[in-house]
Amino acid sequence: MESAVAFGEKSMKIWRKRITSVSGRDNAGSAVFAHTLLAMSLLAGYVVLGMGTAGLLAYTGLHTDPARSPYHRLLVQVCGIACAVVSASTYPAWRRFVATGSKLVRQDQPCLFERMDKVASLFEQHARNQGAFTEYLYREVRPAVGRGYHPPVIEGFDAFLAFAGPRRQPEEIREDPEQGSLSVAERLAAIQDLPPGPCGDPSPAISLLDNVPELETRLLLLEAPSGTEELRSIPWTQAASCSVLPNWHVLCRLHAFKLYNLTLGDLPRTMANLDSYGVVWGPDVDADVARECSKSLFTAALGRVLTREGWYIDHAPGYLRLRCLNHEIDPARLLDEMASPEFTPETWHEMLSRWDLDPTLPLGPRYQAAQM
Repeated sequence: MESAVAFGEKSMKIWRKRITSVSGRDNAGSAVFAHTLLAMSLLAGYVVLGMGTAGLLAYTGLHTDPARSPYHRLLVQVCGIACAVVSASTYPAWRRFVATGSKLVRQDQPCLFERMDKVASLFEQHARNQGAFTEYLYREVRPAVGRGYHPPVIEGFDAFLAFAGPRRQPEEIREDPEQGSLSVAERLAAIQDLPPGPCGDPSPAISLLDNVPELETRLLLLEAPSGTEELRSIPWTQAASCSVLPNWHVLCRLHAFKLYNLTLGDLPRTMANLDSYGVVWGPDVDADVARECSKSLFTAALGRVLTREGWYIDHAPGYLRLRCLNHEIDPARLLDEMASPEFTPETWHEMLSRWDLDPTLPLGPRYQAAQM
């Protein structure tokens, strides 16, 4: 009997040592869960042992013939006393084991709930970056992949955030009501009442995936031209010549009729009436979409004209400038300024003169210039 009690004590000491050894900051939740699960398992084992022993004794008492076994009552009493002694001897060990688990919970609770203010801040950042990442994929990655190239996606997104940054606050992010999920504001409110405590494992979620480069390539191939079997890896420093400028040419050729008879000098007038110009995209096109399409087209047209005149493209994810000698143009900002009433045709012609550019240069493809 003493050996059985000693075995129980030794087993629980071993489990307590093993569980406590993994109760560090990163595994606190797993350690507490394992400790609780084992304690409940031991308790269940005592219950099953007691019920089984009681059942066995009852069966022995009912099915033993008193005439053939005159000492059966003595046997039942001895077995019952032995079961009681074993249970009473091991119960304190179980209580100490459970007490260790309770202490572990109290010690590791801060590890699970540290600094929820930072959690809220990170959640807001994620909500902002989610919209920025969509914009980054659409404006920077897809154009390159569409021409068969594979730029470094994660590295490019870091640069995109550095130059462009998240342009919208979480409460302004357009959410899909069909997803059935909580809004950003509701999620932020839900974590405000969590108790403070240390942070857990700060590793990004992507660290849970294996072979991330292979997965990235397979996903990007879905956006590549039909028949593409392999994407060519390029750094972002080559994206201007491999992706940006070729896509400008394609866009202007595809919508050449929208640029017909327009010159470099006509840009301010056209941008000032961009909403009325948007009808060329079709009667069913949303006004905001048509406006963005028009701005993209005129950005491409302006860039093509300037590159033909010796300017070069200074490009990084979220950053685009046209440069020549000491001159610098941000085409998106310039076109937005042209839409302002303060930007007059005289201002534009002064700028063209300073840059030594002819205002009669056509915005459309070269074959249109021959027809003009």
